[in-house]
Amino acid sequence: MLLMVDVVEIRGVLSMRNRKPRTDPKSVTNAIRLWSRAGPFDPRNREQCCIWQGHTTAGGYGMFTLQNGKKSYAHIFSYEFANDVKVPKGMVVRHVCPGANGPQRNCIRPDHLVCGTYKENSADTLADLNSSRTKKLEKISNQDAKAIRHLYKTERFSQGSISEFFFGTRRFQPVIQRIVSGLTYRRAGGPLVKKGRGKVPERRNEKN
Repeated sequence: MLLMVDVVEIRGVLSMRNRKPRTDPKSVTNAIRLWSRAGPFDPRNREQCCIWQGHTTAGGYGMFTLQNGKKSYAHIFSYEFANDVKVPKGMVVRHVCPGANGPQRNCIRPDHLVCGTYKENSADTLADLNSSRTKKLEKISNQDAKAIRHLYKTERFSQGSISEFFFGTRRFQPVIQRIVSGLTYRRAGGPLVKKGRGKVPERRNEKN
């Protein structure tokens, strides 16, 4: 007659036999890590993006963990892997998605990515903002201030770019800075950027 303890042990042994061996995460290549999180797309359709399905940053860029444990932007690794090159120092990977919605920051399709300068990338960002601009503003409303704070919170746009979007010039960057830090339009709402006080310098010992 089997005791309850024997039954539990038998079940445990059978469970161990039927258990499939787990894959060691360190053995998964970077290519598999990337493309296992890539959305489906038709390579015959030049305009269709390959949308990243994994983690994204606040700015909308895909990010994943490499085999060595380091973090990498998905679009940068996709470009480097497809072209078998490293992005040169001082250069960036730009999105040039030709679809109706324009460049998509979470797209990792290799032929939608090109290497470019920071100046070209800034021009892309400004064009992205200007694509939805209707007119230059002479005065900021509470709703405008709230929108500015949300725009800056995404980390996609600099204060200068936001100034150019709303005023048509980058000269009003200090105005944007005061808005996003909450020094002005305090009742407008939206996320604020806290300005750090910095490290307090150590006192020098006075000689007697």
